[in-house]
Amino acid sequence: MKRKLLKNGLTAATAFTMLLQPALVGGHLPSVSAASAVKAKSSTIANQIVKLNASSYIQVRDAQLLMQSQGLVVAYTVTVVNNSSTELDLLDYFIRLKGKNGKIFKSSISSADSNTTTVAPKSSVNLKYYAVIDSGTKATDLSFQIVKWDFSLPNYERNLGTIKFPTNSSEKVAAFQPYTMIIGNSKIKGALKQYIVTQDDTNGYVTISFLLENVGSSSIDLSTLNFALQTDSYSVYDVSSSSLTGMTLQPYQRKIVTVHSVIPTAVLGKPAALVVFSKDDTNKVSLANGSFAVPALKPVNSAGVGEQRMVYIDGTTVSTSAGTAFINVNGDQSDVTMNFDLTNTSTSSIAMPDLDFSIRTKDGAEYPLTYTKEDGATLLPKIDTTISLTGQINAAIDATSAQLIVRKSKTDTDSSYVLGTYKLSGTTKPGAIGSSYTYDDDYSVTLKSIQRSPLSDSDMLVAELDVTNKSNSSVATPNLSGYFMINGVKVNGDTNASALDDQLNIDPKGTYGFVVYTKIPYTTSVDNVKFVLTAPVDDKTSKTLYQFSSQNLSTVPVYQTDQQYDIQSIGHRTSVKLVNSAIYTGDKDNRYFFSEFEATNEEARSSELTDLGAYVKDKNGVIVPIAVSTVSDKVSSGGKVLITAWGQLTKSFDTDNYQLYVGRAIDSGSTPPAQDSSSSGSGSGGSGGNSGGSGSGTGSSGATVDKIIVDPIAYAASANVVNPADSFTNLKIGQDTVSLRNFYLSLNATGETIVSGAKLSFDYDLTRDDSYDYVAGTHQLEFEIIDQDSQTEYTSNVSLVNADDSNANQPVLIEGSQQDGAVNFDDSNLDQKIHTYQTYKLNIYDVYGDAKLLVASRDLKWFTLTP
Repeated sequence: MKRKLLKNGLTAATAFTMLLQPALVGGHLPSVSAASAVKAKSSTIANQIVKLNASSYIQVRDAQLLMQSQGLVVAYTVTVVNNSSTELDLLDYFIRLKGKNGKIFKSSISSADSNTTTVAPKSSVNLKYYAVIDSGTKATDLSFQIVKWDFSLPNYERNLGTIKFPTNSSEKVAAFQPYTMIIGNSKIKGALKQYIVTQDDTNGYVTISFLLENVGSSSIDLSTLNFALQTDSYSVYDVSSSSLTGMTLQPYQRKIVTVHSVIPTAVLGKPAALVVFSKDDTNKVSLANGSFAVPALKPVNSAGVGEQRMVYIDGTTVSTSAGTAFINVNGDQSDVTMNFDLTNTSTSSIAMPDLDFSIRTKDGAEYPLTYTKEDGATLLPKIDTTISLTGQINAAIDATSAQLIVRKSKTDTDSSYVLGTYKLSGTTKPGAIGSSYTYDDDYSVTLKSIQRSPLSDSDMLVAELDVTNKSNSSVATPNLSGYFMINGVKVNGDTNASALDDQLNIDPKGTYGFVVYTKIPYTTSVDNVKFVLTAPVDDKTSKTLYQFSSQNLSTVPVYQTDQQYDIQSIGHRTSVKLVNSAIYTGDKDNRYFFSEFEATNEEARSSELTDLGAYVKDKNGVIVPIAVSTVSDKVSSGGKVLITAWGQLTKSFDTDNYQLYVGRAIDSGSTPPAQDSSSSGSGSGGSGGNSGGSGSGTGSSGATVDKIIVDPIAYAASANVVNPADSFTNLKIGQDTVSLRNFYLSLNATGETIVSGAKLSFDYDLTRDDSYDYVAGTHQLEFEIIDQDSQTEYTSNVSLVNADDSNANQPVLIEGSQQDGAVNFDDSNLDQKIHTYQTYKLNIYDVYGDAKLLVASRDLKWFTLTP
């Protein structure tokens, strides 16, 4: 009879999980006697004990409330400590749970602890119990009466003592404070670390970062844990904890996990608690393990522009901040550009989180922002990582009242949740071309221009910038770059930066120039262009600093033909004068543009002149890149160089109205279509150069590259077409002036019968302009005879003076007066092609690179001396 009653008493008590707790053995806790009806001496229920005998006692460690379908369920953990040397039989005792006015609630033991009936000597056990109580009952209304079966008493019960929930305490753990929960055979310390609340028109969204630390001696499967959000009125909302799936916590290991919940807006502003519970599937009940107070569920204030906001990402603290948002109206939409910074504050690398960004307006509309995601990217410890965000919003929206919403992206195991919100109140409108931006206090960055530089088969967008040192001491040249947006769309592809000045430091109040450029198809229509200034953060990402805007490309200044063009780049100061510019007829009726410039080194020392680039553009917008010769050797201070620019014009090019564009040339790094446009050069005094150009030039490596034109100016060159002269005197060929006369064309023959070709004899004068230190590239003369009866053509070339690249097998015209000259036209079948030997046309070409310019032409007679 006794055993039967005891068993009934035990099964009437609720149990959760069993855990041996040797640390409690021998512990000294306040005893609660039956006679004194026990008043709690501390603010926690766990500080009260009831002695079972001289060496054993019982305590209620916790009591947690969780509303569920069957009603409000209280789950409490009972610890029984046996300090004796004999086994303690639990069937001798039971617990009676009472509420207000002594109302008794039926308790049950958890299925996990239902078979525990004894406590071994010098040990302890934890038992989990539960009971359904009145919904109006609070934890402070509960008391636990400890009873021993005693058949010597009339009702067979001896009251050993009562443990009462202290009136000045709560079952909730204070916000951000730790609490150790007993779950199964494990002990887990939990603590609320961070929470964030956001809302829209219909719902609130709660994201909680929660610490879990295994303070036991065996691993814990966290997949068995569940969470609920419960208000003070016992409204319960589901909490997603799918991130814990498959997660194991080793002894003394700690992790910060993220859980999240969706709640009605009516709950916002009210306090709540995050309840950790386990499911007892056998008894179909959820047993609470801990209740962690969450302060009022009030939407968090968004972080200000540049303000650091600490968040937890995959259990790691990450400092985040949103930079200035640049808004530019483009029709009925506004383009948005901004940065988002993340800094891993831990000592170990973590994977770059997959994030979603959007702008939420005050009326709840959301506009997504995009960024470039990189597979396998990481957040390195203590190193700032910047994400560049771009997107569009409705132009009518007041962006200053909007927020940046940052979410962790949805995965296969977890839904998306909010990491943080950030203000856009620092929104800044773009600056115009010519405006300045203060960077890092010491630097003022000015966008001078945005130009479009034509290449052989595409174009380059080029932004030219000046950086001024605002301080009173020297500073290093900054590492800056940027990208372009055309008609509101970011230009994808490689963007490069190149210095224009040769300097490592910028003097106080000094200026440093550089350009940023990117390739675009030549067919691209540019109605609106913006340049976004950036600073590299690492080798993969950059931080947006400022945005410059322009409705159109910068206007190119137009110079008069006698106006000097000055290049002011430090280390490359050069003055350039246009010597001549014209359109020439070439062979096979081709048309060539040909121009010469005088470049003077304005540096205080010998230096390499900066390369020039050029192109011509007619009134219809047809553009032809022009090759420009270069000088590889240094030029003395004040030294002058004659530079040649040339190029074959397309048939559609309108020579009646066109302009010559000239500027400093830098290598673009791209290779144009194959063409034979390079020519080695020579300079007077034995110094040489090589020829190249903006459309196609030869760089120092010998590879043909396209050139970018920087800081261009334009010369009006309308209708300057040069027809070939009918006189062969005073022909201007580069730095040389040549006069030819006394022509005599005869046959070359061996004996009287074997003809090997024709020979043209002549007299000539050649003078050289020695005012130039160098002449970039070399000119040759090509003699062409065309028999007017048979139309048979022959050509032969001669070099001028002692050109370095002269062919040993071809004649050379040397400097001097009354010189004898001759060229041969070899053809052993000439006498079979020409029969009448009456008249022939003599054409003289100036050959430079791949250009053949017809400079003189005249009909002459065979075997007749013509002055």
